[in-house]
Amino acid sequence: MFNLWVISKRQQLRKLTIVSSEVDNNTIPESSSPRKQPYLGGLQVIREALIAKGVPECAITTTVRSLTEATIKQYGSTYKLWWTFCDQHDISPFKADKGQVITFFQNLLGQSDNKYGSFNSHRAALSLISPGNIGEDSLFKRFMKGIARARPPKPRYNFTWDPTRVLDYLENRLGDSLKHLSRKLVTLLTLATGQQLQTISLIKLSEIKTHDGGLYIYIYIYIYIIYLLLQTPGKTSYIKAEHSLEK
Repeated sequence: MFNLWVISKRQQLRKLTIVSSEVDNNTIPESSSPRKQPYLGGLQVIREALIAKGVPECAITTTVRSLTEATIKQYGSTYKLWWTFCDQHDISPFKADKGQVITFFQNLLGQSDNKYGSFNSHRAALSLISPGNIGEDSLFKRFMKGIARARPPKPRYNFTWDPTRVLDYLENRLGDSLKHLSRKLVTLLTLATGQQLQTISLIKLSEIKTHDGGLYIYIYIYIYIIYLLLQTPGKTSYIKAEHSLEK
């Protein structure tokens, strides 16, 4: 009776270092198998995978910070699907081989109409928690190439529009107030750089530098850095954007 109680507590807490030798292994419920792990959430899955790969526990938080909150949330969607698949096929989520991952992808291919971009996101998510680096496996790369041809990515834009109407509006609009000039500047920066307003809003006066007759605008973002060079009239103007950090 005592031994059965110990096993019940072990199943509940999932942490026990010593169990009486009198307990027969056959009495341990099947649900206590490591392959029947409950889904822990995207962040916890990543943390456990990093520990299993040898990252010291004291460095886990720092390592996880290499991923943005949006990326962790996106990977969490993959892990939830992956946990269901592993539970159905009696697979350890952290120890799957490439064949099992390919089977998982093939099932998703048959059950959804997702494009290649979604599968590429799944690849990145599972590469983070799988043993080795399955994303670099030659056979898996070939399989992903097949998905790319079967489900080619959608074009980023369905149509384009002529910015001449906006430029004509700005040129012919009367008024030289600070408010009008500010709106005109923001509109031209947005058109010239293709950046979103949330990026333009990060411009600081302290990061606008004069150099070689032009202005350098440094925009520091958590994910990437953009360098804008605005030349004075009469000189060749260009704008350069560099993404220095990845997810």
